Amino acid sequence: MKLIKTSLHVIKNNWASLFLFQFLFIFANFFFLFFLKKKMQSYLEAIQAISPSLQAVENAAGQAAKNVQLDSLLKQIAPPTQNTLLLVFILTPVVLISLWVFFQGMIWKTMRQDKVKETQRYFISISTATISTFFLLLVLIRLNLQSILINALFIFILYYLLTLYYLSAGRNSIAKTAAATLSTALKKFPQCAPYIFLLFLTSLGQLFLLLILHLSYSLQDFFFIPPVTLILYMCLCFVVNLFLKAVVAARTHTLNAKHNI
Repeated sequence: MKLIKTSLHVIKNNWASLFLFQFLFIFANFFFLFFLKKKMQSYLEAIQAISPSLQAVENAAGQAAKNVQLDSLLKQIAPPTQNTLLLVFILTPVVLISLWVFFQGMIWKTMRQDKVKETQRYFISISTATISTFFLLLVLIRLNLQSILINALFIFILYYLLTLYYLSAGRNSIAKTAAATLSTALKKFPQCAPYIFLLFLTSLGQLFLLLILHLSYSLQDFFFIPPVTLILYMCLCFVVNLFLKAVVAARTHTLNAKHNI
């Protein structure tokens, strides 16, 4: 009961900033996905427009004519191809990680009872942890594990560690914070994991609903979930996710205070 009261007190005192950061995080991701779809569509249309040129190369009578047309074709296809690769492999990860670090960092910073005094140090620390987690996810994808359960378990473990890291970042160096996070994660697993697991589920729910909203908006057809129901589900996940973050922050702070971590 005390944990719930503490969590509600944190939300009550910071509700405007917390709701604003949470809303802007969802909106910014939705807008970027929409932007990404439009850009990818324009690049694909540019590549498809070159299809007649491919047919012309096949129908060319001599090898010299084929070489000339092929050189011209490569010059036409190079810009959209390079733009697509840049957008998918460079811009998209940078934007998504930046949005995550800023908005989630501000939410956790607001939730924490031990106020962060050095904001720059805090964001450098959580940026390092987030980028490291991203590369670990790439390694997981590279391993190409067939079991969905094992993949989900690894992703939850990374989410679990990253959440605890956000709640202690900014007090010490990155190495000391990582060591303290690992120690807390192992020693306090029974006390922290259930709350973070519920938070993990609501985060997945938000992601799923965001993708459904984006798909439905793009196709102008809410074929999975009716629009009113979809919005209600998103609002529910929105509120529950914020409340669980407050619970996790309060629980972790209490455990750290008891053991002087």
